Amino acid sequence: MTGPSTRDTFRLLGFLHAGQYLPINFFTIALVVILRDRGASLSQIAAINAAGLLLAVKFLWAPLLDRYGGRRGHFRSWLLVLQPLMAVMLVVLLPLDPVGDFGLLLVVVLVVIQAAAVQDVAADALAVRALEPEDRGVGSGVRLAGGYVGSVLGGGVVLFVYSQFGWYVAVLTLAVLTVLPLWQLSRYREPPRPSAGERPGFRAVLTVFREPGVVRWTVFLLPMIWIGMTGGYALVTPMLVDAGWSADRIGFTVGVVGSSVAGLGALGAGFLVKRLGRRRVLVLSCAAQGLVLLGFAPLALGHAPFLATAATLCLFGAVYAAGSVAINAITMDLARPTTAASDFTVLTSVGFFVSLAGGALAVALAERVGYLPVLLGAAASVLTAAVVNARLKDRPVVVPQESPDRIPVVDA
Repeated sequence: MTGPSTRDTFRLLGFLHAGQYLPINFFTIALVVILRDRGASLSQIAAINAAGLLLAVKFLWAPLLDRYGGRRGHFRSWLLVLQPLMAVMLVVLLPLDPVGDFGLLLVVVLVVIQAAAVQDVAADALAVRALEPEDRGVGSGVRLAGGYVGSVLGGGVVLFVYSQFGWYVAVLTLAVLTVLPLWQLSRYREPPRPSAGERPGFRAVLTVFREPGVVRWTVFLLPMIWIGMTGGYALVTPMLVDAGWSADRIGFTVGVVGSSVAGLGALGAGFLVKRLGRRRVLVLSCAAQGLVLLGFAPLALGHAPFLATAATLCLFGAVYAAGSVAINAITMDLARPTTAASDFTVLTSVGFFVSLAGGALAVALAERVGYLPVLLGAAASVLTAAVVNARLKDRPVVVPQESPDRIPVVDA
């Protein structure tokens, strides 16, 4: 059986990540607005936000996806179940009153987010297995750009549909958009599973840290980068509110314009990774993020002229996306094909937890010492990461692979 073309894999990954982030961003952004508008309590809104924590524990399911798969493609078989499951559960929301039937709504939210989390594991593992090392930068850019498309549609466009046509049309639109990746899935042929290597299972979750370069990357380099990136970004929205920006202006500038620019930045960064290499793009993006964070200094002091602030927000979104693309490409290199789901998910979960902690710490510190000192600290962290990565010796870290024709090289 002929394997998929690289272009087919890129297209599938973009559709999958758009499809899974559509409902997630609908729940965390649009649904919160809808519930509050209909008089829901803050405790109910908090329950919706807490449902997103299922994304943080998706590594628990990764070994099961590595071990069990179907005849129609190991990870593709999972995707063929999960994608329509999300759409069907969204259809269940159609007759519900968001506030009056909140208990049932919350159950649907939990099921959809869990399905999206498992799908994310399967899609990432498929990318590790299907993409050659030289294509992983572009693949990471396409995946991230697809996620931004899902964010704009789920968090912005569907909310606009709700404001114009009501709950039923908005949810129906969301369900139809969510099921679109099935067309790509139905035509895709997943590469065969490697026959040798680490036995899939929960033991593999720990053995990945024995591989060359993994501990240095996940314990030292990655936290330094994420603390600066997410620590600075977490301050943006509260700084805009304190500077007097309206909710509509923030939503349009950050959620629609900013996400669109970030999606373009992700695509561009993917091609740069292929041309310049992971480490160089990572260094450049970290340096650019540090400088742009310094550009938020007037906002930290309460000065937020629209054009200058919007330009800074868009620039930060683009370089933030570029850094994320390089990080994902490196993480894909470190994952082993036979345990792709476990390895990639565990390694990215480290970054996820660090980013959550960095954002929470930044906001908490800002309440005590003010925005500017914390902003400067975030800039210093990411600039330090740029310097450290730039000074690393150009000795590639080769991760032993099970298939002799699939030996990825990490150049960071």
